[in-house]
Amino acid sequence: MAHVFIPTASFNGTASVQIATNDGNGGTDTKSFNITVNTAPNATLTLSSDATICNGANSTITLNSSVSGINYQLRNDSDNSNIGSVVAGTGGNITFDVSPSASTTYNVLATNATTSCNAELTDKVTITVNDVTGGTVGSDQSI
Repeated sequence: MAHVFIPTASFNGTASVQIATNDGNGGTDTKSFNITVNTAPNATLTLSSDATICNGANSTITLNSSVSGINYQLRNDSDNSNIGSVVAGTGGNITFDVSPSASTTYNVLATNATTSCNAELTDKVTITVNDVTGGTVGSDQSI
């Protein structure tokens, strides 16, 4: 027989669990143990608005109200590949600098530095890259 522990919504901490068994012939046994439920990082933090840049330019993505003790990793949303280094939460805003060569959507993975529990933020940012290459000038035209 399998037993499943389902904590109440938003529960974190230690829960004491006691399981009593009966073998059907009058024999019983009781076991007690603790289950620790770690808090997942807040996934509802917000990122700066989408932006448009010219090819070759930089853009800064801001994560608003970071949390101390949480590490934040910027990722390419198409494949979750890491962009740059992990940034530790400070309790304030933190930034990620990017210089994409094509339009890119980014997400952020938040990881608790102590427990390694993680969550992808629900907010995402798209940086649109405009091509700045000029047109062609025919031989009979001058600039």
